Amino acid sequence: MIWLPKLRVVGAFVLMGALVGACESGPKEGEEATYYGKKLVEPGVAKKEREAAMTHLEQLNSKDSLPYLHQALEGTEVEIKPKAAQLVGNLGTKDSVGSLIKAIDFKAGAGRDKKARAAASTNERVAKALGKLASPDNSNAIEALKRLVDNRHLETQLAAIVALGNLKATDAVQSLMDIAEGHTNNFMVKNAAEALGKIGDEKAVPILVRLMFFERAGVSFYAESSYALFQIGKSAVDPLFAVYNNKFEPIAEFHVEPGVQKAKALQVLMDIGGDPRIKKLCIEAAGIDPSDTANSLARVYGSQCVGRLGYTEALPVLKKGWDALDQSISEHALNAMAQMGAKSVAKELLAMTTFDGFVRQCQALDRRNKKEVCEKASPQVRPPRVETLSRIGSGDMLGAFEKMIADEQDAKLKKKLVKGKDRIAAAKDCEGKGVDCWIEKLKHDNAQQRERAAYELTWDGSDKAVDALLGALGDQDNEARFAAILGVWRALPKKGVARIDEILADEKGKTQFVRINQDLKRLRIKLERGY
Repeated sequence: MIWLPKLRVVGAFVLMGALVGACESGPKEGEEATYYGKKLVEPGVAKKEREAAMTHLEQLNSKDSLPYLHQALEGTEVEIKPKAAQLVGNLGTKDSVGSLIKAIDFKAGAGRDKKARAAASTNERVAKALGKLASPDNSNAIEALKRLVDNRHLETQLAAIVALGNLKATDAVQSLMDIAEGHTNNFMVKNAAEALGKIGDEKAVPILVRLMFFERAGVSFYAESSYALFQIGKSAVDPLFAVYNNKFEPIAEFHVEPGVQKAKALQVLMDIGGDPRIKKLCIEAAGIDPSDTANSLARVYGSQCVGRLGYTEALPVLKKGWDALDQSISEHALNAMAQMGAKSVAKELLAMTTFDGFVRQCQALDRRNKKEVCEKASPQVRPPRVETLSRIGSGDMLGAFEKMIADEQDAKLKKKLVKGKDRIAAAKDCEGKGVDCWIEKLKHDNAQQRERAAYELTWDGSDKAVDALLGALGDQDNEARFAAILGVWRALPKKGVARIDEILADEKGKTQFVRINQDLKRLRIKLERGY
């Protein structure tokens, strides 16, 4: 008897649970987003239940939840707003912008309690969402982001800086310039420079030029500022010429060596292009005497410039250092010759690329060079010669490559010779057959044959050749892809923008293309603006 009352109580709880289960049957199929969306915003819902509803909405990732997410952003439940803002950033449209702005707590900073952290996190995620969803002409969004740039929460500040850049917010240029010039946080400075580059306002040029030379405790801002200047384009050319000539007064306080100024300015100028003065400057720099060590880096960039842009007029100055045993001198000159397609020097280059020819030339350069020393230097000095020769040499050099392969004892150099032979084999196959043969070679299984084909089509430069090179921009071999980029860079066909967008989207996250696709991104900018 004593157990009966307890059994009745247990039974009552079971009955209540059954009744609750009967009332709370869960969402109907296809209506999950609406069901959990209502849980998110209905009054009287327990905190844990509201948080569980948000978790379900994150998993569903459905646009049907947007009306409820908007309500949540505009409501008073601070703890769920960070996730709501993030989800709206992923799912929302321009119609979400108003709700996102209403979710901002401009007073929130770097507080430590739970609500303060949630408010700060909401601001950060709202800034990111606005960068994706707002229109560049939405003044309310721009003003909100400008206010967040001054927020005490660094993550929010950073998100606002990036968002303003993505929106190309010209009204925010001064705010971003202030950060780039004076913020104590290096990461903020870097991101402000990147944002200014995306916006492309010429007012930012002087500050960005200063940043090319400004350093803090070993931290350089050159990469971000130089790329930003490249994005801005022609408006940066005159200031960069002043830098090259050591006449840009705003950097005088940094006491930068003249040779460093020349080199850094030239690197950006050759990327910008579109100005006939740049050609003259590149040829001048490529011809800097190899003994002028103070300007050696400027000579390197000058060589890269004349090679990339195909300035064959620079060939005589390149030959001043192409046979040097010092690779820091010869390698860049040889690479430039290959890129410009200097076939006229191929026979002379062959004579100093064979093992015996190299040893003779090595001894002739300096009577003190003993034969055994020159022989030992062969694996270090000859590789750039082999590569350049294989890119410009004719098909009748195939036998010479076969002999060099047979005679070579160094495994690494032998490997380069084998690849070089493949390039020469492509030249032999296509001799006298014209552009169509080279276009067909772009489909070859061998990467070196495709690379040689891309160079040949670059030098051809006809519409037919350039159309084929657009297809080769996605080549899976980086060397072949670079040769294709080179040809399109010179021709600048407007229709290449869509092709590059397709490649970059397809290869997002693929580490093997990260570096070469930096060139593709620069190429896209040049194609879009036409210079």
